[in-house]
Amino acid sequence: PGFDSAFRNKSSAVINATMAAYKESVANLLPTPTKSHYTFNLRDFSRVVQGILLTRKDDFAGPNEFVAVWMHELLRVFYDRLTDMDDCTWFLGMTRGLLSKHFEVAPAKVFGRISHKPHDNLEDEDVRHLMYCDFEDPKAKVKAYKLVEDLGALQPVMNAYLEEYNSISSKPMDLVLFSFAVEHISRISRVLKMPRGNALLVGIGGSGRQSLTRLAGYIADMDVKQIEVSKTYSMADWREDIKGVLRQAGGERKGT
Repeated sequence: PGFDSAFRNKSSAVINATMAAYKESVANLLPTPTKSHYTFNLRDFSRVVQGILLTRKDDFAGPNEFVAVWMHELLRVFYDRLTDMDDCTWFLGMTRGLLSKHFEVAPAKVFGRISHKPHDNLEDEDVRHLMYCDFEDPKAKVKAYKLVEDLGALQPVMNAYLEEYNSISSKPMDLVLFSFAVEHISRISRVLKMPRGNALLVGIGGSGRQSLTRLAGYIADMDVKQIEVSKTYSMADWREDIKGVLRQAGGERKGT
């Protein structure tokens, strides 16, 4: 409600383009022993739409930014799951085709206000700069999920959040928040903001999965619960841990 016709006219294109991306992914990104997580279903389709619904009409500068948020959600749901560069290149080529077929826009038009200007063939370096988050302005009364015009400007904001976290935490984190870390925190924050959001973080030990999740949880004003597994850990311990999380999240209604 409240969107003018220039935006409403793109609604059917969003659905058709998302369905096309889903079908192409199912047909071409097949699971293998090294890519067992390449499994896609209609929940992925719905997550793209859910991500778009996190935005507000007042934060769009024009209809092309509606396409930008669609493209961002498509990347978060499908592209972030890819582990092979050939698959990434294929997906970006498919996305470029969808932009042309369903929206009749080039990548440069989609990026609009973003400081980084993409290549015509749309590369991995380009889509790294397409980011949405709700914590760019820490002083904002309403945390709006909106376009990040300059990804580099998020680093000092993130460092400020880290300093705040360390000042109140019994286990301060000594982190260097380089650009990839900032991007990952934005991805985790998006999952925490979505209804029934969930994520599997894959990486080698010491890559920062736990630390970045703790910082993202702090930014989202949530408590982070971690199960400590030991040699004596049993199903009874598991049930008690789950009870504690459910009591806090459901009974006390605290973000967890």
